[in-house]
Amino acid sequence: RSTVYQCRKVEKLTAADIRSAVEDFEAGEWAKRASRFVFATSHEAVRRELADTIVELSDRLHGHEPAISFVVWDAETLAGLLKDEPALVRDFFGPGHFEAFVPEAARAASEGKAAPQ
Repeated sequence: RSTVYQCRKVEKLTAADIRSAVEDFEAGEWAKRASRFVFATSHEAVRRELADTIVELSDRLHGHEPAISFVVWDAETLAGLLKDEPALVRDFFGPGHFEAFVPEAARAASEGKAAPQ
């Protein structure tokens, strides 16, 4: 079974945005093949209204047969994941972001020490 990732660029993340993403996922072909649905956003998803919606939708997807887990990667989660992947930050976001986001890895790379992973 597969993991399906979805991200949507929105100016402000609302509960309706998350609900819409799950509804689109459920209506699509991938819902039949997935064991995990990851919604990625550059916004914070810790606000209570969003947390309540995430729990509700998680329960809903878990009720599928077979169950589908629902995970939200918000700004904080993505930052944590990217801190462990400095080469990804460098390659996809450029040297300015690399230096600002993972300064210790950038410093080591500029000094010819261990290359970012």
